[in-house]
Amino acid sequence: MGKQVDAVTWYQGQIQETRVHLAMEIPFTVYYNERETVTLLCSPQELDELAIGFLVGEGLLKQPQEIKGLVVDTARGLAWVSAEPDRPLAKEAIGRRFVTSGCGSGTGYYSLADAVLSAKVQTSLVLLPRQVNALLSKMQNLAQQYQVTRGIHGAGLCSPDQVEIFREDIGRHNAVDKILGYCFIKEIKPEDKVLAVTGRISSEIMLKAAKMSIPVLLSRSVPTDMAVIFAEELGITIIGAARAGKFIVYSHRERVALP
Repeated sequence: MGKQVDAVTWYQGQIQETRVHLAMEIPFTVYYNERETVTLLCSPQELDELAIGFLVGEGLLKQPQEIKGLVVDTARGLAWVSAEPDRPLAKEAIGRRFVTSGCGSGTGYYSLADAVLSAKVQTSLVLLPRQVNALLSKMQNLAQQYQVTRGIHGAGLCSPDQVEIFREDIGRHNAVDKILGYCFIKEIKPEDKVLAVTGRISSEIMLKAAKMSIPVLLSRSVPTDMAVIFAEELGITIIGAARAGKFIVYSHRERVALP
């Protein structure tokens, strides 16, 4: 798990030779119907899920049945996805690829203004306060790569009492895309789930949740202002700063059973 390198530790005036674990990072290029679509910097696990999740998030895949072929070359960091119908990127997006605020040089094509036209999320899900911090504790126990390297993010798709799917990556947006890809491939409907992440809740993370129709986003960290604005419009509850028995509900507080 991770890569070991020789290093030197300096502590209180003392030098010690040590061997440390580093999170692995690779460039991963996705081809969609033979067209080079994106190169992501990511962790070299679950690359099939990452490729599919990214394409779903960009609106190039709508239904699992559209996938006609998927080949992943892990050694070279390449993936080829063939699909019907063929949905080329919108003309206005070509040449307008931008680097997002996600870790691992997140890249996106979609217009944030267009993305907020997604359908408003509807659910009967309500969380108890005790469930909020319990889910994050369970996430921490599952974060094996983080515990070894301290250089990786995690994302979990959760029921109120259980982390059902967990993925790690150097980029938190990549970890979310892996969950999105897994749900898409397995035809899992996450409309009654919680998406828990270990890092900041940015607008692109919130919009990925909206595309999955996930009603609640949860993190130990905090959201950006744009994430909260979009969440209010799209019917998504954001719970952040969740640690030490405390948390802040930034939007749609009706999904948390506060006394």
